[in-house]
Amino acid sequence: MTESKKKLSTDRYHDAIRRKRLVAVLISVFSCVAVWGAFLFLSQLGPNKVDFQSSQSSVDSTEAVEHLAEEFHEMSAEELMSLSLGLEMEAKALVDVGDYETAAIKYERAFKLQRSINKNHSLSLKNDAGRAMGLKLEAKNAAAEPLFLNGLHLEQRADSFAKAGDLDSAIEALGQAIAVQQRLNYKYRDARQASASRLRQLGSKLAEWESSEVYAEIEDVLERAISLNAIGEMKEAGGLFQEAALLQKQLNKDFPGSPYVSLVRVNELQMQGQIARSALITGEIKEKSALLEQLLAIRKTSEAEQLLVELNQLLQAFEEAFSLSSLIDETLKVRLKYLYEKKTDLATIQDQVYKDLLPVPDTKNIYMLRTEVPQSLYALLMGANPSRNQADANPVDSVSWIEVEAFCQRLSWMFGKEVRLPTEEEFRKALGGFDPSDASGLIWSAIETKGLSQPVGQKEPFPGGYFDLLGNVSEWLASKRSTESNTAFHIGGHAQDSLEVITSVPVRELQKAGRNRLTGFRVVVLD
Repeated sequence: MTESKKKLSTDRYHDAIRRKRLVAVLISVFSCVAVWGAFLFLSQLGPNKVDFQSSQSSVDSTEAVEHLAEEFHEMSAEELMSLSLGLEMEAKALVDVGDYETAAIKYERAFKLQRSINKNHSLSLKNDAGRAMGLKLEAKNAAAEPLFLNGLHLEQRADSFAKAGDLDSAIEALGQAIAVQQRLNYKYRDARQASASRLRQLGSKLAEWESSEVYAEIEDVLERAISLNAIGEMKEAGGLFQEAALLQKQLNKDFPGSPYVSLVRVNELQMQGQIARSALITGEIKEKSALLEQLLAIRKTSEAEQLLVELNQLLQAFEEAFSLSSLIDETLKVRLKYLYEKKTDLATIQDQVYKDLLPVPDTKNIYMLRTEVPQSLYALLMGANPSRNQADANPVDSVSWIEVEAFCQRLSWMFGKEVRLPTEEEFRKALGGFDPSDASGLIWSAIETKGLSQPVGQKEPFPGGYFDLLGNVSEWLASKRSTESNTAFHIGGHAQDSLEVITSVPVRELQKAGRNRLTGFRVVVLD
């Protein structure tokens, strides 16, 4: 009791001192104002009545007034700051014990006191806009905390229901938690408990639970589809894959926030469905394609032409109904479409090539074209003629190694056999022994061509029966390097070379994509 009286007496003493100081400050301020007013009155008597010393006194008086004003603001703010700090400390203590509502009230009062200091005592060092903002935010945080804790509690309840298998109750509780978070984000948008990411997280969890039944149905349908697919029940499996794709598409539409949403999965299920359902027609196409290759290999071009009509119809039906199926690769599609376009030329091309094939000496089942490939044959297969010295009977020229490979592939399709460029070894075996001293009758060289290639097969044949193995156009060889190499070789010299150079059988290197107006080729067929 004695201590309380002493504290009360001390407080009263300090209050009295503060009041005395305040009165003294006010008297000083009024005195300065009176002096400054008197000076102003005297200055009106005329410029000759006021000297420099009087002017300096005016400046000193003004500075004194400003100093006293600052001291007045500082003393006036001191008590307000003391009260504000005390409220802030009380609020923090209340937060620590969980009394958020009372803490919010005290933070708000502390904020208002600081705001009063900032507004009414702007010259005080206690003017602090940052502290005012911080107190206001803490008031919001304290006011929002009970609501936030309620939201956490509702989410925990929802998780417990879900763990127990009571999905309906879990969805209801989680919906309430979402409503709480929405209210937090709207009413206390600056508080730390406001969180757009948490709201998204809760929404995603809700969508996951709401879509879980549909997802489980998809998984069940997919499991049955895979089982049927494994035992060869392709049609039924395809139907189930398609059903799963439709369910996944519906899930994506109805529950856009669910983690089970997947456009990729829709495409994958549709593809699996088409693959399964296209198995029957794919088997028929591949079986008939194998038969087509056999017919072409034994030169039954009429039967091959009829079969190509059937295959084209099957392929069209496949592409229209099963555009996502990968059971038929693109190479087979391209081959069948090309052969269908050329079906009426099959007999002509086979006859033209077969009549000019000769066996390569000292090899087994390798036949080489006895002339360089003429432009007429190249244009018929490729639909274009890159040659600069154009004439149907002239050897094709200005053709790259890459284009020659494409020609060989197409001719292979037409023959049902492998067609390729000759190796250097095969070329030299075909060349055989010849007398360089009597080579002018075999070779087109610069002496008589004016540097231009000549029609194929016009000179005398070499001993093995082949024409123009040397001279006329240099001929591409099968690459003896890795497929990654950008260059290949051509052999035999050309119409701009001298006879001496040509008979040395020159081998030259060129970019695979390169073109030369005096470079052509011939092919070999493997039987």
